[in-house]
Amino acid sequence: MIPTTVPLMGHTIQVFVIAEQDWPHGADTAGIWIPHQHQIQINDGLDDSNKLHTFFHELLHAALDAMNHKLSRNEAFVDNLGGLLHQALTGATYAKPKRVRKRVSKK
Repeated sequence: MIPTTVPLMGHTIQVFVIAEQDWPHGADTAGIWIPHQHQIQINDGLDDSNKLHTFFHELLHAALDAMNHKLSRNEAFVDNLGGLLHQALTGATYAKPKRVRKRVSKK
């Protein structure tokens, strides 16, 4: 599931999934980070997995821009790390943490 907003460095990043027929950024563009608008736009024509991968890719651009990091424009780096985040968070197993009682030794 893609969030509609994400807090990042004191800003609220708005996330829009735009209908394929209304997508203004060209058929070869899956998503876009628009820094001056604090906005991520994702093409709704993608399948769900690619939409989520694109979200993490664009979020990583936003995070690196917030850090003023030179890797923000390195598409291979952003795509690889975004893909790793996508895989780690969507493939993770979530469960309520088990509580472990510490044994007290008697002397």
